[in-house]
Amino acid sequence: MGNKFSIYTLGCKVNQAESDWIASRLVNKGFRYCSFDEDFDICIINTCTVTSKSDKKTRQIIRRAKKKGCMVIVTGCFVAFNKGFLKAEGVRYIPNKDKEKIPQTIEDLSQAASKGKPRLHTRPLVKIQDGCEQFCSYCIVAVVRGKYRSVLPGTVLENINNASEAGYGEVVLTGIHIGKYGIDFGKDYNLFNLLEDILDNTNIKRIRLSSIEINEISSELLNLIKENKRIAPHLHIPLQSGSNRILKLMGRPYSREYFLEKTENIRGLTITTDVMVGFPQESEKDFKKTCEIVKDIRFSKLHVFKYSKREHTRAYSMDGQIPPIIKKRRSRKLIDIGKKLRESFLKSNTGKILDVAFERQHNGIGYGTSGNYIKVFFKIRGRVKEGSIIKIKTSHMYKNGLWGDMYINKVFMVK
Repeated sequence: MGNKFSIYTLGCKVNQAESDWIASRLVNKGFRYCSFDEDFDICIINTCTVTSKSDKKTRQIIRRAKKKGCMVIVTGCFVAFNKGFLKAEGVRYIPNKDKEKIPQTIEDLSQAASKGKPRLHTRPLVKIQDGCEQFCSYCIVAVVRGKYRSVLPGTVLENINNASEAGYGEVVLTGIHIGKYGIDFGKDYNLFNLLEDILDNTNIKRIRLSSIEINEISSELLNLIKENKRIAPHLHIPLQSGSNRILKLMGRPYSREYFLEKTENIRGLTITTDVMVGFPQESEKDFKKTCEIVKDIRFSKLHVFKYSKREHTRAYSMDGQIPPIIKKRRSRKLIDIGKKLRESFLKSNTGKILDVAFERQHNGIGYGTSGNYIKVFFKIRGRVKEGSIIKIKTSHMYKNGLWGDMYINKVFMVK
């Protein structure tokens, strides 16, 4: 067996962060990273099982990888309830709890010779936490990810300093439930304290938080985000529904009124969200309430999901399952609302100077992500290091974001 490997990642940012970690360890051991379109000897598939669609995608990727004639190692949440399928396909599988053993397992199976550098995320994902104990009625994550487990502060700081020294300008702190960071330490140390330590002990230019629950945003955490320019002024806060009746059936730990009140205090920051349509027993009245709250809060971006039945969840056997045609109609309506809100948000940011984390370029056109979570496109002028933060003056809407001009030597470089 050779030493070329690839990683195919499905699902959340935690999976992405774990895949980046696995890749970096394998490269350090002498393995060579390849994209999924290249030829390789080993394929690691880091899976998701949140929806039936993600399960289907996982099965397709496994079969595509097998056709390449390589060794296939499957890990992630799909493994928990699909061992029979994996055995039938004849692939190796490693559960979530043993993901950290993957580099050593592969090293034990192969003698590596050459080295390479994985080209993964230009905004490094730093995993700070794993596990969930919320057990929402529609979600299987708490079952497959287990109890809360926080990464030690020293390890987080080391990972961020490594990213900073490598020239990256932004890191994304990610986890399954980052608002619960530190709860398992048995002492008074939480996400607020971790952010303070990052600000005091690293030189990273920008820190971004991944998804966080509304009831876990303390006043001290919110004030820190608002007051410190090194923390991205953007929060992704899942709403799921604007109906108290549906929120209760979902097992969500807040009410419509609480969400509205808290987001009012967050004004000034960019807020993106997840919304689910077609949850069991969702009436037209319930759906209307969701549309209303989305418009009231004016989220800058919506991720709209149709409810998908998952075995081993309480919602799986609930009465009042919604027909697919109704889910599709509600999804389209909410997506249309989200597009209008997004367009308004983008227009409000034209003519502004944004700090953009440069990600990639193609045919001389670069793009990156601004602090307030806008994809910004621009013509490359001179040499720009991937991962660095540069100033862009925006001019107009372009594709799914904004077009702008690079700011070099205090002059905006235009045609």
